[in-house]
Amino acid sequence: MFKNKHSLPESPIRQNTLKTLFLALLIAGFPHFFNLPIWVTSVFFACILLKYYLVSIEKDKAAPYIPILLAIPIISLVYFQFGTLLGIEASISLLVVMLGLKVFELSDYRDAMLSLFLGFFVVVTVFLFQQQLIIALYLLICGFMLTLSLLKLNDYTGRQPHRQQIKTTFELSVGSIPIILILFFIFPRLDSPLWSLPGSNGQAQTGMSESMSPGNFTKLVQSSAPAFRATFNQKAPAQDELYWRGPVLENFDGKRWSRTKSIAKISETNESNTVENIGDAFSYQITLEAHQNRWVFPLDMAIDSGKDAITNSLGETLSKEVIRKTSQFEFSSATTFSFDSNAHGTKLSAALRLPTRTAPKTRALAEKLFLEVNGDKKRFVDRVLSRFTEMPYAYTLEPKPMSSDYIDSFMTDTMEGFCEHYSSSFVVMMRAVGIPARVVTGYQGGEYNEHGDYYLIRQSDAHAWTEIWLAGEGWIRKDPTSMVSPERVNQGIESAFAGSNLLPSTIRISFLKKLNMRWDTMNYYWSKWVISYNNTLRTDLINRFKSLMKSIGKQLVISLTTLALLVFITLILKQFFLSSKSSTSEEESLYRRFIKHNNKIYDTEKKQSETELQYANRLSNKNSEHAKEIQAITSRYLAIRYGNQESTSELKKLKESISEYCSLSLSQQAAAS
Repeated sequence: MFKNKHSLPESPIRQNTLKTLFLALLIAGFPHFFNLPIWVTSVFFACILLKYYLVSIEKDKAAPYIPILLAIPIISLVYFQFGTLLGIEASISLLVVMLGLKVFELSDYRDAMLSLFLGFFVVVTVFLFQQQLIIALYLLICGFMLTLSLLKLNDYTGRQPHRQQIKTTFELSVGSIPIILILFFIFPRLDSPLWSLPGSNGQAQTGMSESMSPGNFTKLVQSSAPAFRATFNQKAPAQDELYWRGPVLENFDGKRWSRTKSIAKISETNESNTVENIGDAFSYQITLEAHQNRWVFPLDMAIDSGKDAITNSLGETLSKEVIRKTSQFEFSSATTFSFDSNAHGTKLSAALRLPTRTAPKTRALAEKLFLEVNGDKKRFVDRVLSRFTEMPYAYTLEPKPMSSDYIDSFMTDTMEGFCEHYSSSFVVMMRAVGIPARVVTGYQGGEYNEHGDYYLIRQSDAHAWTEIWLAGEGWIRKDPTSMVSPERVNQGIESAFAGSNLLPSTIRISFLKKLNMRWDTMNYYWSKWVISYNNTLRTDLINRFKSLMKSIGKQLVISLTTLALLVFITLILKQFFLSSKSSTSEEESLYRRFIKHNNKIYDTEKKQSETELQYANRLSNKNSEHAKEIQAITSRYLAIRYGNQESTSELKKLKESISEYCSLSLSQQAAAS
């Protein structure tokens, strides 16, 4: 067994080292305040802060029975919170609270190292919930602090300055970047991300859902979070043509719109596409943020959904897998099209149903207007739309309170509402006279980002419009909101509510808006090249590199070989040049003179395995009359070389001692001869 010649760090561990470790763990666990139940992170923080306080007042004697007593109740709480101990959220909750308890009983070097490495695990688990650029930058700080704690824990002497430890940590971090990049681009990816493992509910669903009721879109509009980004290969459609199609809602129970269950079951498969492109086609890519559903939002209407998505008979586009991370899709769409013009029978029945007692006033109004146009469906549609401009209807995020039958209340009383009110009322009026109609949800508009050459579609761009079916024409888009607030469609949501404090400040305030767009550009490239990087992109990158190497051919090989030889020769010459120079210090030069003199006079060469003291003892035994001078020279040299006595005066004394010794020994030898 080999024995470590270094002693373990002092026990108890130094206060400043423990405080650095505690701070690093607190920073590492902070993001979980937004991911896990508040009591989990509260227990974690309470344990560490209490331990920090006890260390500060020097009363941090370990109490192992406390974590043991708390462990079973905490495990029980986690189980009751999640109903399991095996899911991602439950497992991470256990890791976080148990780390807090482990820190609370920390008493020696081994406990500190275990807590430190568990801290690295906690840092990694944050990525299972969030992968934004800001989180990555934050976790770099966490990694830096944990690495600094690692250096402090392994500073056996305790003499290394804090500034030097920070410098070393920085050098280690920077030095690891090439390895990280190589592993990132070359190492194979899992087919399924960790955050989609069985037993995990993943992140909470965000953004659009498959149902709509009053107030849903009002909440979305107040969020500036990105929903997705679209990059067009060539030209982009006009602003008023940017309708990004999502769930199609046909079922209405008087309060809530939802997908018809019988249709929803069969619409998960790729059915025959009944879209006829009668206008220009636009090719583009969508980078969609994770929303824990399968909805994808192509430009209305998709004529080619690519290999990763399907478009069903309702015109909805769904990913083949639940979108749990930032994902990219490629589409081709036409903004002018004919859709499902031959639909009949059961395909249209769901778009005609109305609850028996719903909106009696609105239905009566629809029948009255229908009679005024002599039953002409096209004229009726125009008549209803024109009513929204003739009557004092208002487009607002804060409509007046409505009755339980919000359709009648909106149409005949308040006349104030948001897109869900206009689309719902319009569909009810269409169905009341036998015109198939349905609500389409998604996003409308988007802001062009010149820094990244893409369109940013935020949650605030959420919108609801309608489709009606006319014989020979199929499903036709009608947006009643555009009649009341044309600027909403032509210029965007911020123009429609200019001056409203309900919109996020990053949309309302010009300065913040510009900063936000620049920051979003960085997030876009982070999502595109880091978060969305998968085996397909990896294979494509490797193939491109192979093609590049093949196309350049022998010239590149010859050039690189020549360059390598030149670098090698340069390094050899540099090493030879440096080795030929004397890199020894002044005291070493003096000591070598001392050794050389002894070897010449007494034939006593210093062995390579000998220490300076061993050599001095051997030389003293052979030359006893000068033993005192030999020991004095050796002691002075060691004090200068390995102690803190290096100064001009000490070097001068060493030089004088050696000179005097050499003179005496030479004189003695001459006298003897």
